[in-house]
Order: sequence, then C-alpha cells, then structure tokens
Amino acid sequence: MIMKNLVHTIVTCLLGMSLSAQDFAIPVPKSHKSSPQIYRMQKVWEKYDHDQAVDLLARYGYFLENDSIRFVLIQRDKRSAPQNARWKQAGILIHKAYGSLHSARCHIEDLFALPQDFYREYHLDFSRIEPASDNQELMHTDSYETGDSTDPSAGQGLKIAIIDLGYSKWTDLNQAYPGVYLPQINTFVRCEDSTCTEYVLSSSTQYSDHGTWVTQVVYDHAPAAEYKIYAVRVKADDVTAIEHAKNVFGADIIVRSLANFSNGWDDDSGYMCDVVGDFVSDDRLFFNSAGNYHNQHLQSSFVDSDNDGSHNWSATNTNRTTFKVMPWKTCIIHTQWEGLDDDAYDFKLWDESTDTLLVDGDGDNGFHFAYYENQSSDTAILSLEMIATDPATAPEFESFILRSSDLENKSTYNQTISPANCDDPRILDVAAVNEEDYDSSNPPTAVYSSYGPSNGGNHTIDIAAPTESIVHWIGESSTGEDSLRTFLFNGTSCAAPNAAGAAAAFWSIYDDMSASQVAQYLRSVAQHDKDWGDSGIDDIYGSGGCVLTKYDPDNIFVDQSQGVDDEIPAGEVYPWFSLKDINDLGPSDKRVILLTDDQETPALVTKPMLITSPNTGKSKVN
Repeated sequence: MIMKNLVHTIVTCLLGMSLSAQDFAIPVPKSHKSSPQIYRMQKVWEKYDHDQAVDLLARYGYFLENDSIRFVLIQRDKRSAPQNARWKQAGILIHKAYGSLHSARCHIEDLFALPQDFYREYHLDFSRIEPASDNQELMHTDSYETGDSTDPSAGQGLKIAIIDLGYSKWTDLNQAYPGVYLPQINTFVRCEDSTCTEYVLSSSTQYSDHGTWVTQVVYDHAPAAEYKIYAVRVKADDVTAIEHAKNVFGADIIVRSLANFSNGWDDDSGYMCDVVGDFVSDDRLFFNSAGNYHNQHLQSSFVDSDNDGSHNWSATNTNRTTFKVMPWKTCIIHTQWEGLDDDAYDFKLWDESTDTLLVDGDGDNGFHFAYYENQSSDTAILSLEMIATDPATAPEFESFILRSSDLENKSTYNQTISPANCDDPRILDVAAVNEEDYDSSNPPTAVYSSYGPSNGGNHTIDIAAPTESIVHWIGESSTGEDSLRTFLFNGTSCAAPNAAGAAAAFWSIYDDMSASQVAQYLRSVAQHDKDWGDSGIDDIYGSGGCVLTKYDPDNIFVDQSQGVDDEIPAGEVYPWFSLKDINDLGPSDKRVILLTDDQETPALVTKPMLITSPNTGKSKVN
C-alpha cells in the first residue's frame, strides 16, 4: 500500500511537471484577444480534474482559495474613473483601491467569462497579491500600516498639518469613496489677515486642487494620523498658519509644498527661518518642497564692463538674457538683490520680437516682482535686463522666472526656495525623482527639481522622494457632469508629502524617538540604501532617496549622537557609539540598527550581522 501511494505520488508529480511545461508553453491563437495568462489558465482548468488543475496552477503562482483567485486590477487609463458597477456585474470583488490599482478577487470561471474588450481597458496582474499604495512599495511604508497587533496603522498618534493654497470638493470625494483617498475631516482652516478661522468643508472649490492632492499623498502613507488642513494665499497667511498649527492644533509634522521667495539671502536668515525654526524647536518636523526651478533660475554678481548701468550677461556686453513664454501662458518674475533693502537696483522686462519695454521696475524693496500674460497663440520671446544706479557697488542678484522655457544663462546653484536656506536638521527640504526611476541604481532627479548649494555653501537639499503619485478629485467631465477624476501629481510638491508620509509611518511605530532622531534616521537610511549622485551628501539628492527599513517588531534604532555612559541605562536611550558597543552591550534577541552621520559608514549596521575578527579584534560587517 505504501509503495502504491509512493508510485502514485511520483507519477502525479511527473505528470504535473510534464503537463505544466506543456500547457503553459502552448501558443495563444492570434484570434484570442484576452490575456495570454488567462488563456493558458483556462486550458489547464478545462483539461484536468479539479484538484490537478488547482495544484498545477499553484506551481505557476496562480493560487486559488475556494476556486477564487486574487489579482491586481489595473486601469490602463490612469485618469478614468473606477467602474464599480461593471466590475461587480463581472463577478469581480474589489477589496481596496490604490489610485488606478485595485486589489481584487473573483471566481476563476468568472475570470474566464470576461469579454475580450475588457482587456483593452484593464490589465490583470496576478504576480502581486496586494499592491503597495502608489509610492508605498518604493518606500516600504506599507509595512508600517500593519505594524504590530497593538498599533496596527501607520501614522497613529500623530498630528499632521497640511498648509496649502486650498482644497477642492473634498466632501464630494469623501462621500463617494469614504476613507480611500482622504482623511475623514469636515473642516479646514483659512488664514487671512493674520487670523485663522475654521470653516466647514463644502462641495465648492476653495482656491485650488493642490492641497487636496498633497493631503492624499501624505494620507496614503499615514492613514491613521489626525489631520488639519490650512488654506493660505499670501506670505503673512503662511506665517499665521504655521503658528496656528503649532499652538492651536499641536501638529507634530507640517507639510508645505509652496514657493516662498524673499526670505533671506544668507543661510539661516529671513523670517521663514525664524518661524519654521520655532516650530521644529519643540520636537517637530517640517517638510518643504525644494522647488521646481532647476531651469528657471538666474544668479550672478553684477558685471558692467561698458559702464552703462546694465548687467553684462556675456563677454560681448549683452545687456539682456532671453526666455520664452508659451501661448496663453503666464510668467512670474521674482528678482532679489543681496541685502534686499535698496531700491537703487531693479530690472526691465522686454518683448524681444518688438523691442518693446514691458516692465520698467516696480520700485519695491526686496524681491522685485513682475507678471506677464501671453495672450497670443504665438510663443513670446522675452528678455530680462538688470539695472543698477551705482554699478560700482551693485551686489549679487538672483531671479526666479516661473513658467518660462529656454532660459539663457541658467544658474547651476541656489535654486531652492525658503526655508531650504534654514539650518535646523528637523527642517527637511525634498527633491523629486520620478516614480518610474525610483528603483534604479542612480536615477536622475526630475528635470525641474531644484538643487543647491546655498549662497553660504550648504547643500540645502536634505533628501529625495518619489513624484508622479496618482491622486483623485471630483471635477467636471467632458459631458459637464461632476465625476471622479485622476491625475499624475508631480513636482517637488508631490515629493515632499511622500517623504513626510514615510516619516509619519515610521515615527508612529517608534514613538519614543525624537524629531531629530527621525530626521537623522531618514537621512541615514537614504544614504545607506539610495546614495545617489556623489558619494555621501550632495547638492542634488541630499542624503539620497527616502526609503524606510521594513517594519520588524524586533528592531531597535540607535542614535549614535545620544548617550554618554558605558552601559545600558534603565531608560530608552541606548548610548552606543560604535559597532563594538552594539556587539558588546546590545540585547541578543533584538535587531539593533545604528544611525550615524558618518558618510563612510552611514547606517544600518545590525548586531546579528556583526562578527569579531580574530586578528584585529575589531567588529566588522559580515
């Protein structure tokens, strides 16, 4: 009997292997328009008895549970609205939505019954059972959403403030898809005239869609956090909102993807450094988009070789530098002189095609400002001329020329916006790397992503994070009706909330760490795992790409800069300064991760990986 069963098992295994090789290599007829995977699955299902077919499908990674198969339903058009009724009618059950990705399951025979035109609109991915949310898979924040049994959700216990231009049709989106894209809050705070007032969120648009998108990106990583959203319009509102977020809401993290100019020429100068520095000084984090001005920034010392009062952009004493503004587009120019307070320096804006003077300075101190709107179907070619009443004493200057293209004489440094010039390490300025490139060994930053160094020589960029996340809002469709719209949100405006969401996911689980330690952790792990560009900290990526260590309940994170004793204290601070300290003093049942600013040994050296060399007695990584 034993021999008979053994022979049966061997025959079954051999049969399964031969059949699997045969059936999963069968050609798919040209007339068949659906997925080749599903075509082959169907042939196996029809050819063999139930148990054999289930076993054979499992060999190739298609696992059935009560004849139901799980997969990821991917909308080919990322901007199309979900079609829940159609999926339900086809027998497809949606468990969770992640932008254009949907965790789904259906009976395998319903899968075979899908019409062939279904595959023109959707791709079915059977290799990923539960997709990470947009950028979560790249940053490992999805592992912190499970955490441990007592603290199951990323972001729990933290308060996050979003400061932005506005929030569109929030309630409509939440009513249609509750808990999927946005936190369940009913009010926003509008800050105007140095006063913040709370209003009920409505179906109308409050200034902008931008804040809705930023909030979705953070929420995607930290869905269990408490959120407060702020709408601002001018610089004074920005300051008021930060103070309200600290003193009234009690925010642990502020996320701000806005451009703020005229905030100090030197490092750690300007009112934004004072206001943001005060916020983070009380064990808090501030995430700021670095800016989208890589190709839209000028900076130079004033040179007037021909003594005509205009800056010479070239050796031929050219007084103007040109740029383009596309048809029907607007352009905004911000020009700052070192020192900020002398109206003897200004600029002129010219229309090069007609040699017409469009703007002859505005007489204001600080940042000189101009606004141009191209009300034509032709591309406008404009130029900038820098003027100084006393060229002999004229200081250095810079200009941000927003929404322009083909800018001559672009600067290769100091393209970031305040508070990137602030020194506090708890203020993190985030550069952007396109999501599709994020797992590459050395990806480029997005073409627009600003970088340093600052005027004082500091890097200004702290970390890079993914951009091009999928976001949603309720908008008017082509038929004039409101519907769910999807959008690939890009810019450093998207990168900053991705980094903030990662920090919130991590901090909520390891809540005994300080804001400084969390910031150091993000930099250390980035430098260890995604040290792109020049080795160590650089002006383009900062410490590298933001990524978390996957959650493990046995992890202990150690800040090398903390502690002065030679033994383990009774509290939560572990004073270990080296690999040898961890090896000698660390608990044997935990995975100890040392965080260090050492650029040669940046992070993530763990006790289970340590061995002692018999020749030198020094610890090293195995």
